[in-house]
Amino acid sequence: MNIHSQFTFLHFLLFGIILLIANVVFQKFKRRKFKEIFNLWMIIPAFLITILTAFYQEKFCSGMYCGTRYGFPRQIFDMAHYIGKDQVDVRVISKMHWDYFLQNFLLIFLFLNIIKNIFTNNKNLL
Repeated sequence: MNIHSQFTFLHFLLFGIILLIANVVFQKFKRRKFKEIFNLWMIIPAFLITILTAFYQEKFCSGMYCGTRYGFPRQIFDMAHYIGKDQVDVRVISKMHWDYFLQNFLLIFLFLNIIKNIFTNNKNLL
């Protein structure tokens, strides 16, 4: 399954809005301040997990080139080999997708905040 070509910006918006609404509902349900959604201690694990998703790779071939995409759910890094005459690799082109990196980071950050809110207890409820 090729998730890199199927996960679009609209999917990112949909999942992002759902995760953001879930975070707000958890904050309201547990009677916490809304500024706790953007917990500074969740930024570091979200950043590390986003970098670790670069170990997920998908290979693809087109008529003129073959390549590999790294990252999950969107590709963070692309590496392509152009195939010349006689099926010889001619050049390598690599590209870093910073916008996709930010999208992956935001989704992972919001997801980790939901997990944190589920497993933390609030003493103010009693």
